[in-house]
Amino acid sequence: MPIMKLSDSTVASFRPTVAADCWLWDSQLSGFACRVRKGVKGDIRRAWYVAWQFGNRSQKMKLGDIPGMTAKDAREEAGRHLSRARLGDNPLAAKRKEAERVKAQVKFGEVIDRFMTYQEKEKGNRPASLKNQARHLRVYCKEWHRTPLDEIDSGKVKALLDRIKEEVSVHTAIVLSSSISAQFVWCMEEGLAKQNPVIGIRKMPLPPSRDRVLDAAEIVELWDAASAADSVGNRIVKLLLLLGLRRSEVANADWGEIDLDKGVWTIPASRMKGRVEHRVPLSDQALRLLPERPVTGGAVFGMFSSFSLTKSELDKQIATARKAAGITEPMPGWRYHDMRRTMATHMAEHLGILPHIIEECLSHRSHRSGIASVYNRADYTKAKRAALAKWGDYIEALADGTVIEMKRAS
Repeated sequence: MPIMKLSDSTVASFRPTVAADCWLWDSQLSGFACRVRKGVKGDIRRAWYVAWQFGNRSQKMKLGDIPGMTAKDAREEAGRHLSRARLGDNPLAAKRKEAERVKAQVKFGEVIDRFMTYQEKEKGNRPASLKNQARHLRVYCKEWHRTPLDEIDSGKVKALLDRIKEEVSVHTAIVLSSSISAQFVWCMEEGLAKQNPVIGIRKMPLPPSRDRVLDAAEIVELWDAASAADSVGNRIVKLLLLLGLRRSEVANADWGEIDLDKGVWTIPASRMKGRVEHRVPLSDQALRLLPERPVTGGAVFGMFSSFSLTKSELDKQIATARKAAGITEPMPGWRYHDMRRTMATHMAEHLGILPHIIEECLSHRSHRSGIASVYNRADYTKAKRAALAKWGDYIEALADGTVIEMKRAS
C-alpha cells in the first residue's frame, strides 16, 4: 500500500507489477487514493477514489478516471466528501440520492418529439422548417439527449455552437441556436425547464447577404443546361427561374393548387415562408413545363428531393459547354435562391417592371407594411401576369438570341 503525494505525474509514472489492484494513498490528504490495475489486454487503468469510515464500515467512492480528471480536481472533490463524512453525512448515500434525482429529471432528448408536435400542430411551421429543426435537435444536439434539461447551461450551448460554427458553417450555428432556444422556451412554458441557456450568449454576426445575380449570358447557360435533358429536376429548375419561387414551393406542388383553365397556381399559406397565400399567374413558358395532369391529381412532381444531384449535373453540363466554346474560366458559383434575385434584378433593370410588382411576384410584403397592410388588399394578379409573361419572353428571347429585338419592341 504505497503512500506518496499523489499528482498527475507520480500516478502516470507508476507501473503495477501484478495483475491485482494496487492502491496508492496520498500522504497529504488521508482517504484520497488512486487505484491502478492491469486490464485484460495488458493496458493500465487508473482512477481517483476517496475512502472514509462511516460508523463501523469503511466505504470507498470513485471520483473519476485518469485521464479525464486531474489530481487537483480529484483532491478538491475528495476533500469535500471527507468533510461531509466528518459531519456525519454519508457521501455515498448522497451520491446515490443525487443520481436518483438526475435520473428523475426530464432529459433533452425526451421532449424533442413533443416539441416538434407543438411546432407542427400549434405553431403551424412549414414542413421544410420542421425537417430542419428536427435535424438540428436530433443530430447536432445528440450529445445532450440523455442530459437533464436543467444541466444544460450557457457554457454547454456556447461550446456546441462554436463547434458547429467551425465544422459546418456560421449560418448553421445561428439557426441551431434558434432551434435550441425555441425548444427551451417551450419547455419553460410546460414547466419542464427553469431557464433558457441560450439567453446571454452573444449573438453571432450574420454572414454577408448574397448578391449573386446571373447575367444574361449565364441565364442562357443555365437554361441551355436545363434543356439538355427533359428530367423532373431540370423542369423544376426552369420553373424556379421563370417564377421566382423557392425550391420547396415548386418541388411540393400539388395539382389541387393549379387551375390550368385560368393559368393560375395558388400556393396555400401553409406552404409559404411568409404564411400568406400566393397566387402565381403561369406564363406560357411555365405552363409548357408542367407534366400532364393525371385524373387522380396528387403531387405534380412526385416526391422530388434531388436538388443537389440536379445542380451537380447542371454544373457539369455548363462546364462541358464552356470547354467546347473555348471558355477557360468556370461559371461563378450559384445557388437556387440566386434565381429569385436574378429575376428581380433583370425585371427592374431590363424590363422596366415597377418595384412593388416585383415584390408581389416574389411574395414579399415589405411594400405593404404599416397602414398599407390594413387598407391595400389588392392581389395584383393582372400586373403579376404581365410581369411574369414579360420575364418568360425575355428568357426565351435570350435563349434564342433575339433579346435585342425584343427589348426594342418593349
